[in-house]
Amino acid sequence: MWGIKKFGSESRAVAAEFAWPAEAILSQLRGRYGKVEHLGTERDAAIYGVEEAGVRFAIVLIRIAGRADMVGEIGFVARFQGYSLTDAAAESLNRNLHISFFAFDGPDDAYLVGGVTPAGEFREGVFGLLLDAWRRDLAVTLYALTGDEAAATSFPGASLEAVRSFTLNSPKAGGADRSGSTAARFLGARAGAIATCKSCDGRGRIGMVARSCDACGGFGLAFNAGEGEEGARRR
Repeated sequence: MWGIKKFGSESRAVAAEFAWPAEAILSQLRGRYGKVEHLGTERDAAIYGVEEAGVRFAIVLIRIAGRADMVGEIGFVARFQGYSLTDAAAESLNRNLHISFFAFDGPDDAYLVGGVTPAGEFREGVFGLLLDAWRRDLAVTLYALTGDEAAATSFPGASLEAVRSFTLNSPKAGGADRSGSTAARFLGARAGAIATCKSCDGRGRIGMVARSCDACGGFGLAFNAGEGEEGARRR
């Protein structure tokens, strides 16, 4: 599992059991991106430049105190100039990011910044999923800034015909599903027993860092008393 914390904090000592080998990380980065350019080291942070499909970003490996061979935090940074985005659009974008947040630093300068702390032993599969999560956040951000690509391209496999065919959901009766019966069945409540959560306005997430809404548990929906999965099991 990964622990997510605010990126950019001052370097601090990290317990060895919560660190990954720097060489293993760099080896996988080189295998995935090809050229990984060392841009320098500041304090305990080693900075590497990467370019993927014409998009440039930096990967920052923060070493644990006294162990230059072990990494206690991994950061991702991409900078954008010449793009415009309304405050509402930026807020909506941040609600859809997994390991990152997007913010403007002036009227014509913006950053996408992600940061995670590793947990457990280093595994290539786990680190690969982390890189996939960053790529998804980057793709979602580029789509929001440019609108040039279909949103489905942000999600691996979403454009495959077999996926598109099997995953199609539509009202059983062929008409509008305004009663919420499909959602009710999925969430284990009677039709009409669920409503949009007022705390998060149905988004399921709150704030700039898109934390899960406590009132609805991230569903974006509120249940009448006695409804939900427990109520469904009782019936």
